[in-house]
Amino acid sequence: MKKLLRPFFRLLQRGLGVAGMRNDIQVLTKELASAQQAISGLASLVVQRNQHMFDHVDIITKERGEAFQNAAAGIARTELLNESKFIRDEIQLEVAQLQRKIDAARASGPVTTTTAAPAPITSSPTIDDALYTALEDAFRGDPIVIRARQHQYVAYVQNVVSQTAPLLDIGCGRGEWLNILKDSNIPATGIDTNAASVQECSAQGLNVLHADAITYLSNAKEQSLGAITLFQVLEHLPFATMVHLLRLALRALVPGGVLIAEVPNSETLSVGASTFWIDPTHERPLFPGLLEFLATEVGYTSVEGVYSSPLAPEPDFSELAPHVREPLLAMHRQLNGNGDFAIIATA
Repeated sequence: MKKLLRPFFRLLQRGLGVAGMRNDIQVLTKELASAQQAISGLASLVVQRNQHMFDHVDIITKERGEAFQNAAAGIARTELLNESKFIRDEIQLEVAQLQRKIDAARASGPVTTTTAAPAPITSSPTIDDALYTALEDAFRGDPIVIRARQHQYVAYVQNVVSQTAPLLDIGCGRGEWLNILKDSNIPATGIDTNAASVQECSAQGLNVLHADAITYLSNAKEQSLGAITLFQVLEHLPFATMVHLLRLALRALVPGGVLIAEVPNSETLSVGASTFWIDPTHERPLFPGLLEFLATEVGYTSVEGVYSSPLAPEPDFSELAPHVREPLLAMHRQLNGNGDFAIIATA
């Protein structure tokens, strides 16, 4: 059976080792199409081979009798199932690896396809910078409270960030996270498209730049950053831009580097159906499972989900019977559970 698979694997290996893959996605895409054709050819070979097997069994069983026929048929079925499973598993593994290579190539350089690259992130035309800063002051929460919430993320970055591989904070806003990093002696740079926010952070002595994420990451050296953080940023982006940003971030991170992306937790109804819509620049609520899926598909080696910021303490229903207590707790968590969700993705 391995002899049957060798031509197909050689085809995939050529796709995986194409010189200049990062600059020619179309070549890899054609290889994937060829691989899919090879899959169809293999399926036909398997059917033909096992038909010969059954024909051979029929000839023998005519000579040996009905008892042997049943035993031989059972063996043939088992052999067919085992070989089919082997082929399916091997094909799925090889095709998945090829698709990962294509995705990584898209993230690591110019793409020679007819699809236009997502536009750079710019300040929203629906609200000017100063007004947005005032809106954030009114609804984001006290900076002291935000800093207390964000302290939990220090543990994820302190061992992967260094002077040669610093942290990049995208959408640094009022600078709460950058101040935490500064106090923790973790080298970091913040960027934001809001000029008023950049001015405010500069006044605090923080290292910040007026820049958008797509342009900055596109120009960043490959494997030059130890960590990238985005607090309450992804929900502002069109879907295609968000996926493109995740790919660019993976390209810029050192092996073992960490991406932290926090968004409002849309699983909590008070967030997804209410407070999320205060900000006129929000695109759409992002389901936690979707973010985990996207980070995995883009190519991060591991993805962890972290819930935080409960909107209200859980009420004490301990005196109630379990069949009453559990539904009430579930209702409370659905309405006033965790306000934020973050993915911790490792490159």
